[in-house]
Amino acid sequence: MNVMEDLPFEIVIDKKRNDEAADWCRQQWGDRWSVIDNRKGIWCCFWCGSRGVKAGMYRYHFQNERDAIMFALRWS
Repeated sequence: MNVMEDLPFEIVIDKKRNDEAADWCRQQWGDRWSVIDNRKGIWCCFWCGSRGVKAGMYRYHFQNERDAIMFALRWS
């Protein structure tokens, strides 16, 4: 699985909302994608790092556009 190809829909949110957003995603779609133990997950999130325009933000990736839209409407 290439995460960027298989989970192509990206939404970026502020770090202050990340924990709550991740919990919400688990309730909606189950455990997030993980290279170690859940390669069938349909969503994932990554920290954007401490530098650049998106410093401290989190990137959420989704397999389905409708899920990304639902997430964006709730968390963006």
